[in-house]
Amino acid sequence: MIRLYSNKRICLTALVIMILAAPLLCFSQTTGKNNTDSLPRTEISKADSTVLAKATSLFKSGDIQQGKSLFIKTIEKIRIPGYENTEAGLWHKLALLIPSRDTIGITRLYCLRKMHELYKQAGNEERQIEALKCIADLHLVQGRLDLAETQLLDVLERLHRLPDA
Repeated sequence: MIRLYSNKRICLTALVIMILAAPLLCFSQTTGKNNTDSLPRTEISKADSTVLAKATSLFKSGDIQQGKSLFIKTIEKIRIPGYENTEAGLWHKLALLIPSRDTIGITRLYCLRKMHELYKQAGNEERQIEALKCIADLHLVQGRLDLAETQLLDVLERLHRLPDA
């Protein structure tokens, strides 16, 4: 009983720290806006944008597997060295469309990890931290409090190492 209480207290403390360190949680951004707007327009062709719009509409109509398939085809099409930030943005958009409790095929966690890996390849430390916050938030949603706490502590450590801008 004492261990359970202390685990809950630690997790709540970590949650408070996360909220103070980063006021906007990653998944609070799912407002229905087209998230490709934040991606550089020169890196996604009109044809690819059309495919992404179709994939998004498939997700909204409930055909998740077909939507995933279209997204993956588009991501593979733009997988070129130097386009890591664009590819990571697409993985993020895909992650936001996949239900958090989906465990079949490509999951939200897989997408977020790919996003983190690509930002790491691109050397984008701030976006890496954002990806880690999203992963921690997903762990919180899924009830994996120990993983979420570990991830949040890593995020805080990385935030402290960032140079002040």
